[in-house]
Amino acid sequence: MREIRILQAGIVEHHEMAEVMKEMQRQRIADEIPDTLILVEHPEVVTIGPKAVRDGVVVDGYPTVRT
Repeated sequence: MREIRILQAGIVEHHEMAEVMKEMQRQRIADEIPDTLILVEHPEVVTIGPKAVRDGVVVDGYPTVRT
């Protein structure tokens, strides 16, 4: 049986957690940290994928993040 680490991050801004997860991914690939389950919540945000086209998309009142 494998063990995992559980990270209860609470409420964190989307962009902040994205940076944390990128670093954790690098560390995991380098076998510097164990498998990790991240429990996190972030305020509402609209994510826009790399192939998305923003033709007339209106997201008033919500921050947008390109992923």
